[in-house]
Amino acid sequence: MSLQSIILHFDFLFLILYILPTPLYSLFFISSGAGPRSTWLYSTPSLCYTTPMNYYENEVIATQFLDFLKSTNGTIQQEILLKYLLPRLPINGDATILDAACGNGWLSGALALKYHDVQAFDSSPTLIKAGQQKFPDITFIIANASGELPYRPEQFDCVILNMAAHDLENQPKAFENFYKLLKPEGKLLVTMANPYYSYPVGIWKRGWIGAILRRKPQLKIRPYNWFRNLANRSFQWNKKMTSLFYPLSEHVTNIISSGFILTAYQDLQTENDSQKFNATYQLNRFPILLLLEFKKPSK
Repeated sequence: MSLQSIILHFDFLFLILYILPTPLYSLFFISSGAGPRSTWLYSTPSLCYTTPMNYYENEVIATQFLDFLKSTNGTIQQEILLKYLLPRLPINGDATILDAACGNGWLSGALALKYHDVQAFDSSPTLIKAGQQKFPDITFIIANASGELPYRPEQFDCVILNMAAHDLENQPKAFENFYKLLKPEGKLLVTMANPYYSYPVGIWKRGWIGAILRRKPQLKIRPYNWFRNLANRSFQWNKKMTSLFYPLSEHVTNIISSGFILTAYQDLQTENDSQKFNATYQLNRFPILLLLEFKKPSK
């Protein structure tokens, strides 16, 4: 049998496995490992619905997130998020900025190079400690976006919720909080995983056949409505990381219902491609990340 015939036989087997129901084909495919907060955008975790919790308060989970930020994909993600966020921020360096659910404060640190008043909070003591150590001139506070926030009404010109909307158990309350903290005509900038392309709807798979043929993983899209119609929207990857599936329409509705006006919607993508399978490769092909801009109306 020729090499071409062997490859055709493998491709036919791959097609059969691809059209099998998920529980069956999952037995044949190899998934890469997953990590915290946004690492699952670039991996293929296993779906398991569970009860939501604030998992970043767990030191082990928070440490894994810190490791992701140091990784290649973490660096790529930070670069592209900053690239798209900066042009939408206030021009005046005296503007007051709040980095909500800030993680280790990498974004706060970048913004503090221009803005004199950058403040940040997160519910994870481990992440806040990391931020305080790396950026001692920035005020970091341990707080929950859906709880009582220790800031004055109309204190900020801009609130940024960066890659954390899917972690909010009570989105309406969190966005109401942000609305109160913003000055009239202030901005709310929200970056998020695109629910149409990111996990659990989108899953990158190569399988053992692809591995043998040295193919890069391909993005497989599962039916979106399977997940939006589930009563329990929390899910886990690798039985460690818990997050919440919000349809894109619900993200937007929750924000607008708090009083905001949607002023911009932007797909994020990398300009250059990559020969390696990494976040650059993925973001060059699919709008896995989104940026939404909202404004608080004037009085």
